[in-house]
Amino acid sequence: MRHCQLCLPIFTFMVVSMSITSMSSAESPAQPAKVDADGDKNAATVLVLSPAAEPVPALGLQLLPPFLDQRPGNAAVHYGKVYAEQLTFLSDKATWSRIREVLDTPIDKIEVNELDQRLLASRSIFEPLERAAQCERCDWQLPLRDTPYWEILLPEVQQSRSFARFLAARARLQIKQRDFDGAIRTLQCGYALARHVSDSPVIVSTLVGIAIAHTMSDQVRAMSQQPGAPNLYWALASLPQPLSKYRRGLEAERNGIYLQFPELQHPEDLKRSEAYWKTILKQAWEQTQEFNQPAKGQPTDTLTTFVSRAYPAGKKSLIAGGMDDDTVESMPAAQVVLLHSLRAYERIRDEQFRWAYLPYPVAARKLAELDAKLQQEIKRTDVLPIAALLLPSMGALRQSLVRESREIKVLQAMEAIRMYSAMHAGALPARLEDCPVPVPDDPVTGASFEYDRQGDVATLRGPSLRGAPLNLEIHVAAAKADSQAQ
Repeated sequence: MRHCQLCLPIFTFMVVSMSITSMSSAESPAQPAKVDADGDKNAATVLVLSPAAEPVPALGLQLLPPFLDQRPGNAAVHYGKVYAEQLTFLSDKATWSRIREVLDTPIDKIEVNELDQRLLASRSIFEPLERAAQCERCDWQLPLRDTPYWEILLPEVQQSRSFARFLAARARLQIKQRDFDGAIRTLQCGYALARHVSDSPVIVSTLVGIAIAHTMSDQVRAMSQQPGAPNLYWALASLPQPLSKYRRGLEAERNGIYLQFPELQHPEDLKRSEAYWKTILKQAWEQTQEFNQPAKGQPTDTLTTFVSRAYPAGKKSLIAGGMDDDTVESMPAAQVVLLHSLRAYERIRDEQFRWAYLPYPVAARKLAELDAKLQQEIKRTDVLPIAALLLPSMGALRQSLVRESREIKVLQAMEAIRMYSAMHAGALPARLEDCPVPVPDDPVTGASFEYDRQGDVATLRGPSLRGAPLNLEIHVAAAKADSQAQ
């Protein structure tokens, strides 16, 4: 399998955003969607829920490995062994063609065949994945301070996407066969894999972890529509929020320039020679030029031209920022330009990153403004464009995280409705507040989901995220059957 290499964050966001979309479209259960005469892609997705009472005991079902099943050890070791020991399985074209087919087919249309039975019986790959899921920690042991940050290879990211597809297809086949206990056991492995992958000092891994979690949530949504499926309200409520672990990646990305160029950690050092700073500036210049490709026909600067333009602006900026005039004058031009560029970078970086620590509804509007500002930064001519090229889009990251959280909250709302329906002969609640358990708020807005019931049909809506609206049309299986009979 081809290794995945982490390049610049702004590019990995684009690449991984596409991978998230491809995983979701390929692996989500095919939901019947209403499309109007104009082919409106924003039309409602139809869910036909199956009533299900509250489980007893309430926390008897879990979507992460239960505490008593957890064990000491490093999950990354087990994931690595699966890849090393199961190359035949992981490279079998027929198997992966069938996995894609299962993930693309509505559950009621799946016809379980002999290959599916082998997938369900494949203990040699599932059991090591389950052992990994049960580990208390996951340390990918990336060479964070031994290899330049944006040159670290991430083969485990690509491997984990294959594991996720296998687990999602396995859960789907188990749901088809009404083996709900088996499906929940498989989903435990999938959600644990999502947390393990996201627990990494690189944001690209966090995004892949989010994509894996979304794939597992797709299967939970499919299960909620199957007769006899257990109610997972409390299992969903007990999942960590956010599910994906993003803090390590956030902190590493915040310091990525210094992990890539450790020499830049002390740009005020007056003991270094002019030749030293020229060398460091040349390296930084070449790195940014490699990724900052000008438009066709646009003239390009030489390093000498850039320094001659940036040096006066750099001196003025450093002095205005509080540095002594004589100290600035004594610095080599290359050092002044680097220090000026790094201070601009740090200012923009922290202006963005500080909003990662506030609730999404508070931060969302500001992050949209800052993402636009970040794109404008590349047009500055007096600093190296390290902020525009090296900083990830904080708005995109927060949207990915809140989308993951909202999907779980929507599933929880579905389970609350299923619980109500089981208590009221298949009826839908008039209001979400009528459900016997609390329905969580939409994490995108911090307020209740928009809910409306008309007869035996309800809608649940929320604002768009990355162009994808939340627009669900909800039926209850018994109520829909009675309506059609009439």
